[in-house]
Amino acid sequence: MKKALSAGVSIAALTSVAFAANSLDSNPNYVKLKNFKPNPAVTNEQCLMCHKAQDPGIVADWQHSKHAKAGVGCVQCHVVPKDYPTAFKAHPMQGKNWTVQIAVSSVTCAKCHAKEVTEYLNSGHARAAAQWLASNMGKHGFLMSKLAYNYENMKGKHPSLNGYSAKKMAAGIRKDNSVFASNQNNPRQADLGVANICVQCHGTTVKLDKEGRPDPATWPNDGMASLYPDGGVGNCLACHSRHKFSAAEARQPAACSNCHLGPDHPDKEIFESSVHGHIFDTNEKDYNFETGKQIPGKTLRAATCFTCHMSGINGLKATHNVSLRLKWNLWAPKSFLRTKGAETAGWAFWSHGGKIIPGKTILRGNPKAGNPQGPEAARAR
Repeated sequence: MKKALSAGVSIAALTSVAFAANSLDSNPNYVKLKNFKPNPAVTNEQCLMCHKAQDPGIVADWQHSKHAKAGVGCVQCHVVPKDYPTAFKAHPMQGKNWTVQIAVSSVTCAKCHAKEVTEYLNSGHARAAAQWLASNMGKHGFLMSKLAYNYENMKGKHPSLNGYSAKKMAAGIRKDNSVFASNQNNPRQADLGVANICVQCHGTTVKLDKEGRPDPATWPNDGMASLYPDGGVGNCLACHSRHKFSAAEARQPAACSNCHLGPDHPDKEIFESSVHGHIFDTNEKDYNFETGKQIPGKTLRAATCFTCHMSGINGLKATHNVSLRLKWNLWAPKSFLRTKGAETAGWAFWSHGGKIIPGKTILRGNPKAGNPQGPEAARAR
């Protein structure tokens, strides 16, 4: 069961206005991390002396990964400066200027995968946590939260509701208030409801204790765009699960459909009931996800999510910006054209290194994010 959240971002900050510079270097923690050199030097073998016995599954996943084959291991992802925002100060193995981080964000991934993280921050995926944490105060966000609240088992008061009562959330939909609010005095059960409703897909605000240990109410979670103390947005695990971080796994329809389903965005159901989905479900042997090349008749028989939204098929440039090829935003009850260019929520958090600046930081995001050249350019792709 994924852990539940404790929303740690103020609503005033979430609804203020700002424009972020869309540059990875706008996050001072990214600049610090990419230029950092541990002293004295530390090796992956030193980490494995303990973790082979303590975490054999983690080590086995890493050993079968492309990271391991390329010489990228524990040190490259977990060793950070002692004064880094996610530093674990109580780790038994430390150097003069370094310790380890437990909660690894996209800031670390960007050291090697700058292009991919930049594209991700330009996409609607990057507002997944920030938007739902802020959205209950807006009319549309409140109605979406109400939909989830009524039909996906929260049944009680929770901090993510920003003060809204169970009675208000139930109004107009439910009459069995005593049953509906059955978790009102059971916050743990309400937390688990939130984990299923929101956190496991959207993410949350990741909190650490004074020693740098993650708060179990907020981490681990594999939500698409959790907000980390170092300004990182997400950690790539929503699609590339740890510690194998497989691109082939992320290209599978299942990597998308575990979140893109249900009454508010029934993409899984639409795909599975389509001819494309039927062909995939009955002919999986005809698909090769080990390569990003999409060659009909050779690596696939019919399109998948990856083919249309991310791949380099027919001369297109492969991208991690899943909004780039979208013409319409299909949110009910009204659809609208995507006319506002790149996403803004992720950059707003990233550019200040995770610090929320009242009056300057907007995390609500840009629902009309799409192709910077306009919706017709998106359709042309």
